[in-house]
Amino acid sequence: MGDSSSPTPELLQSVLEILLEDFEYWFARSRELLQNDIVSFISDQEQCDLLNPINQAQAELSRSKMLFTATGKQVGIN
Repeated sequence: MGDSSSPTPELLQSVLEILLEDFEYWFARSRELLQNDIVSFISDQEQCDLLNPINQAQAELSRSKMLFTATGKQVGIN
């Protein structure tokens, strides 16, 4: 008998897909704002400094999504 507290692969897959889409949206939105808008309460350098980790996070997210798809959505992401 299986552990009833363990989530099913289908549940994990559906939750993970939603989270990946959500991260993708917010990283893209943040990047768009930092690249195209002037944020009045921070300097240009600070704006650039904020953009760098967002670009890195987007690249990591893209790799994670490719791995998730390549494995038939059978892999978790840490």
